[in-house]
Amino acid sequence: MFELLMLDSWSLRPEILLGQSDLDWNIAQDPSGKLAPNILSELQFLNMDTYGVGINVARLYPIHDNLALHVEVQVSNSKIHNGISQDSDYAANNRQQEFSRSYADIDNDKNSQYGFNVGFKTRWLNEKNFLSFLIGREQQDVNITITNGIIAKSTILPIGFRFDDLNSTYNSNFKSWAVGVEAEHGLEWGVLSLRYRYHDISLDAQANWNLRDDFQRPVSFIHTGVGYGHEWQLGISYPLLKSLSLHTQLGYRRYQVDDGYDQTFFIDNNVASSYVTRLNQLNYQAKSLQFGLEYRF
Repeated sequence: MFELLMLDSWSLRPEILLGQSDLDWNIAQDPSGKLAPNILSELQFLNMDTYGVGINVARLYPIHDNLALHVEVQVSNSKIHNGISQDSDYAANNRQQEFSRSYADIDNDKNSQYGFNVGFKTRWLNEKNFLSFLIGREQQDVNITITNGIIAKSTILPIGFRFDDLNSTYNSNFKSWAVGVEAEHGLEWGVLSLRYRYHDISLDAQANWNLRDDFQRPVSFIHTGVGYGHEWQLGISYPLLKSLSLHTQLGYRRYQVDDGYDQTFFIDNNVASSYVTRLNQLNYQAKSLQFGLEYRF
């Protein structure tokens, strides 16, 4: 099968996607992040299970026997069907003196991801090994809906108090340029591949806190920032026919945004106002399993 890896060809790969992801962020008391508490509020979205579908379209154009141009486009859509959130507030530095904590369910929201890669593929070491150098652009939307809230700690509400009408959203958008490398090794039974990409991340997010009467809606606050990310993919292609193979891929990615701000929009006596503070950090990580059929023509 590895002979096909340097032939003039197109490939089409529809896929089924399964995944689990976590996202958390915390903000400071003031824009400098130096006043106590340095972590005022923290929100964690944990164990978000997803399922969905995607498609990968690629073009391989040989320049000569040992070098080819590689272009690919990927599009996917998935849905969160399970997860939990934790919202905590602190009165002292470094997450000390927690005075408020609540939990809620996460479900029923759609996420999307699309992007492209372009680069060159070359033979490496011998005729069964290939190395690709890639640069690409990607956008990933992580949209979260929070429902069924319950109080675990509070100075105002009783423990166990439920927010039956909770229907808040946090919609984040990650845009990135990425550079990467992929190694492919031809085996008797198929092809083993390993890809790494480094992402230069730009974050834009907005929230709608539906139960906060002092917040504006539909945009209660926004997050903006920049950061970086790492992504690894381990793939196995097993030939079924000469031009048709079964493709399975394990993936892991992690984003970190360290330089950002939080702008909250208030309603004060029917007068709109806002307050800006520091977004200390936002973290996102995702594990994925993809499997599908790849057709080369």
